[in-house]
Amino acid sequence: MWWLNPFRPRSAPLPAPSPRRHGRRRPTIHEFFSYDRTTKKRGWSAFADHDRKKGLKLAAACGLALTAGGCGFQPLYATDGSARGQLARIHIDQIADRTGQQLRNALLLSFPPGDPTAPAAWRLRVTLKEAKRELGVEKRDVATRANLTLTAFYTLEDAASDKPVMSGDLRSVNSYNILQSPYGTLAAERNARARAVSQIADGLTARLATWLSRPRNGRG
Repeated sequence: MWWLNPFRPRSAPLPAPSPRRHGRRRPTIHEFFSYDRTTKKRGWSAFADHDRKKGLKLAAACGLALTAGGCGFQPLYATDGSARGQLARIHIDQIADRTGQQLRNALLLSFPPGDPTAPAAWRLRVTLKEAKRELGVEKRDVATRANLTLTAFYTLEDAASDKPVMSGDLRSVNSYNILQSPYGTLAAERNARARAVSQIADGLTARLATWLSRPRNGRG
């Protein structure tokens, strides 16, 4: 192993790859000195066992992926799933205030696109409530941090009968720093409100999709 000599000249060529003998290549330096703590093996046998275990894990993962479709598993947002089609048939009523408009736009982006000429099967009504609480008060009675709590009260109604079929609420709490600059504080508050809107939109979409995916709730 002359190439491990630190005093060898820089112009000396690196050793060629190990040739194969009887259909099996010779182990490299890393493989030769490898050690498996589980099997207490060293050298080529330890490396071969580790490589074999990786191959078995990969084969098992591929087998699970191939058999997942035959065991009744169906993705929630599948293209041909009922939940995706029903989400596209929800009409979202206007939500008051600027934050409500942002939430409605976020919901429209979360829902899959539908046929604008087709009648809606469901109607979603949402009302928002916002609260701010200052915390992290210093010795001079100056708050340095605040929490912004955004609560959404939603009701899903049958568009044909106007009968409520699902209702609930979602809450998101996001904190922001109170800076010496009023503009900086206002920007931090807007970012916290935007995060809350995004979280509520994602949570409400997931709840509606889960409820509509049930056979007794969704419509074909």
